[in-house]
Amino acid sequence: MNKTSEDHDSTALITTTSAISEDARKKSAFYNNGKQFIHKKDAAPCQAEVHRNTEPAESLEAKMTELRSILREERINGEREQSDNAIKITELLFLLSEERQNREKLVYQLKKIMRKAAQAVLVEQDESQEQKLNEELYEVRKLLTAAEEMLWQAASLVPNMQQKILEERHHGEFIQGLKQPDDIAE
Repeated sequence: MNKTSEDHDSTALITTTSAISEDARKKSAFYNNGKQFIHKKDAAPCQAEVHRNTEPAESLEAKMTELRSILREERINGEREQSDNAIKITELLFLLSEERQNREKLVYQLKKIMRKAAQAVLVEQDESQEQKLNEELYEVRKLLTAAEEMLWQAASLVPNMQQKILEERHHGEFIQGLKQPDDIAE
């Protein structure tokens, strides 16, 4: 009996240990279930909040994606517009350069034409002045010719006058020679 009683005690001990273990396991499971329940109960509002916030977050994410797409498109359009503007500016600078060159050519041609016109006016003035000078020269020549004729006439009179002067002088000397003998007598 000892052996049986030991077996029986052993079996009872095993059964009791098993029951205690089972009871501890059940208590632990109950405790864990209670903890999980409390955790779920506490987490439920948080999950509901998370769920409520997830929907706006998802719509915000969709809006952000849409805004990023719009921003990317605007950036691409801006870059394209900058590129187009750079091309237009380059073309405008080229046209401005051509316009300046054309203006410089026109100014040069205008100055050239003005010089020719001024020269033509000067030539016309010179021709007019030359004509006046020729007329004055003609008048001076006429006067000179008249003066030369008068000089020739005067020159031809000089020998006659010299002759008359000599004759007058001789006549004066003769008269004086006649008067001198009378003067001596007095």
